[in-house]
Amino acid sequence: MAKFKVLEKQGQIGIRCKLTGNEQINSGEILYFSQNFIKGFMQPSVEDAGKLIFIGAQGVPLSRFLKQVITKEQFFPIVAQVIEIYKAAVNRNLPLQNVVLSPDFIVINPNTGEMSFVYAAITTPQPMNDGYTSCMNRIASIAHFATQEDLNAVGNFLNFINGLGSFSVPEMESYIMKAAPITYNIVIRQPFNPPAAQPAPAAAPQTAPVQEAAPAAPVQETKPESAPVQETKPEPVKEEEKPAVQSAPAVQIPQPAPVEAPPVIHADEAKVKEIKAPEVPAAPEDKASEPVHEVKQPEPEAKKPEPVQEIKKPEPEVKKPEPVQEVKKTEPVKESTPAEQPAPKLTRRSNGETFSVNKPVFKLGKERAKVDFCITGNKTVSRVHATLYVRGGECFVQDNNSTNRTFVNGEPIAVQTEIKLKKGDVLKLSNEEFDFIG
Repeated sequence: MAKFKVLEKQGQIGIRCKLTGNEQINSGEILYFSQNFIKGFMQPSVEDAGKLIFIGAQGVPLSRFLKQVITKEQFFPIVAQVIEIYKAAVNRNLPLQNVVLSPDFIVINPNTGEMSFVYAAITTPQPMNDGYTSCMNRIASIAHFATQEDLNAVGNFLNFINGLGSFSVPEMESYIMKAAPITYNIVIRQPFNPPAAQPAPAAAPQTAPVQEAAPAAPVQETKPESAPVQETKPEPVKEEEKPAVQSAPAVQIPQPAPVEAPPVIHADEAKVKEIKAPEVPAAPEDKASEPVHEVKQPEPEAKKPEPVQEIKKPEPEVKKPEPVQEVKKTEPVKESTPAEQPAPKLTRRSNGETFSVNKPVFKLGKERAKVDFCITGNKTVSRVHATLYVRGGECFVQDNNSTNRTFVNGEPIAVQTEIKLKKGDVLKLSNEEFDFIG
């Protein structure tokens, strides 16, 4: 499989791709990208025989950015841009498996939140990714979240997309619109035109069962070296019809600036304050003051009974029921949010070490670079032996096709099957035992 390497110099970042085996550069796709600006994709060019370089991005690798503490307001724009790059590839009939989705080779600008992706313009039997849903799960597993509320929100989203069965743009966009509406003021969205609405080469139906938007057009172009260039010429004509939208990156890039200030949430708080204003108005006082004027009118007819004193007596009654304090008690909008659930904990029996499952996707195994909790001193445990999922305050375990299996209370669990853990359960990875505290 092609090998990728990050190149960084003075704030600029590039990705180098070195071909291996029987892989070849797709000259037709290189020409297509040179003639068309596609937002979200870095510009590919041939650096040397068997080497490509991708430029045109500023920032840092996404994997490095996610090691900082982020909020759900920063996570959902990242997810939305993964959806946009999916749409960009489908709309242009580009094979989805050629989009590189490793967080190590996705670039993000920390100042604007704008992301840049690599499209491997090569012919290869090996896909460059394992799916867009897997990409989002991987991003969530790397990220560190600011609060338990953020963690729960991301966990609920992962539970939703993993339950879809297949990648669905309309359903995912609908979910994000409800869960994080501010995202739709940050990310520039494009229309989605499924390949069914576009005439595709004869080979396209063969790739459709794999992923709806994975036509094999580029593969056909590379067989006759001269033919690809001719086939790609009509495509630029279609792209030139949209230059007004795509050729204005300078306008689009500043728009994501709100990412720097996710505190747009304060806008909601401002709304709360605006809600307080109509609740505090002393409506009862106004009504109470109106009778005073009505009483003063008959005063000239009967000044002797001095009704003024009678009016002063009910006044304190009007002041007492002032609902100012009661409104403050019922105000707490925070109470409407679900109570934060404590992170589940496990204790390793062999050394008494206790750790928290503080991510929605938490991996266990012996290879420190790939897991969240490293099991040292036990060679029978696999590198990434099992995965723990946290959703809605509950914890589930899944065996990752490990060599020596995963057990719950002595019973082996099926591979790639989630089992819910309860307080007091004993989780065993090979012969390494853990007590689930809950």
